[in-house]
Amino acid sequence: MKRFRIRGYAAAVAAALIISSLIISCAAVEKDPAKKVLKDAVKVMGGESKLTGWTTMIERGTLTSFWPGWGTLNAECTHYTSKPDKLLLDQDYSANDHPFYFVYTLNGEDVWAEVNLGIRQNERYTDMMKKKMREIDGIAHFLAICDSFYIVSGIPDDSLFAGDELTRVACLGEADTVLFDFSNDTKLPVRKIETGQSGETHLLMDDYRTVSGRKVPFHLRLYQNGALTNEFKWEEISYDVNIDPGIFEKNRPQKQDDPAR
Repeated sequence: MKRFRIRGYAAAVAAALIISSLIISCAAVEKDPAKKVLKDAVKVMGGESKLTGWTTMIERGTLTSFWPGWGTLNAECTHYTSKPDKLLLDQDYSANDHPFYFVYTLNGEDVWAEVNLGIRQNERYTDMMKKKMREIDGIAHFLAICDSFYIVSGIPDDSLFAGDELTRVACLGEADTVLFDFSNDTKLPVRKIETGQSGETHLLMDDYRTVSGRKVPFHLRLYQNGALTNEFKWEEISYDVNIDPGIFEKNRPQKQDDPAR
């Protein structure tokens, strides 16, 4: 009799475990088809904890710029990021005999740029750097902060992609709508589309490589109003590496109410 009671208890436990697993699996299914596209991309790229859990990042490579009147310009490029609020973009065109370089720095609420030994501050630099820092986690950021999502139908073919190879998702935030195109084959994001005061920008992402368990695009192309303006080719991307905090203080302007000024 005791043996039957033990067997019955074991069967009840097994049944409870099966039911629990079914409940969990059902709860985990994303019913919103647009949001599911983003979640699938995050999973393919390494998962939310990988995409958001890092603290520092260094990207090294080359930047090619296409400027009207100047032609094609090449820079040695290094980007330093230290969460939550430090970012430095070092774009050295002088390394390729062009007569200028740019270093943009975000440190807390302060943003400044060093251009050929001159220090500059303006609203455009501030908006650019804070936006880049805010979106530094890429797709995972938009999945976390956007209010709603929907799939955009009827993607037209263009010179870069065939429309039927992509799924386009609109991500709606507090004020802006950002579009992402995802490859139906790889599930990875291949294009980001935004519309602002200066027109429409397309950021293309490819050459994905695995870095510390994350899939990261090593090739970025930025189009503004249909014209290619910047192309990044990263040679190395490193996460959770030591960054001297002093680099985010270099040439920091004094505030007007600073008594040391």
